[in-house]
Amino acid sequence: MSKINNVRLPNARPEYSAEQFDQLVRSLEQVVFQLNNTYTPTTSEDKAGAASWFAAGSGAVADGCIYENSTTISNDYTLTTDKNGLSVGPITIASGKVLTVPSGARYVIL
Repeated sequence: MSKINNVRLPNARPEYSAEQFDQLVRSLEQVVFQLNNTYTPTTSEDKAGAASWFAAGSGAVADGCIYENSTTISNDYTLTTDKNGLSVGPITIASGKVLTVPSGARYVIL
């Protein structure tokens, strides 16, 4: 999230009440002021670490088929409840192995 750089909002158009429009502008300016004065920038963001994690496939599941991905799921795997998964295919599920997608979850092969 970044700080809001606010420029002055336009004046009321003739078909609107200038007083009401000005009140709205003042209210919005107060909200922006309050947000900016309570804003704390994230200084611990590790973009290089995140990029290396993604490139290395860390956190990949189902034998690396979800996220990174390999082309064969060679062990049984169940997607985490309330999570979705995706792979870039084609994907093969090895003979006798099971990929379980819980109710409400989706597994998509692109």
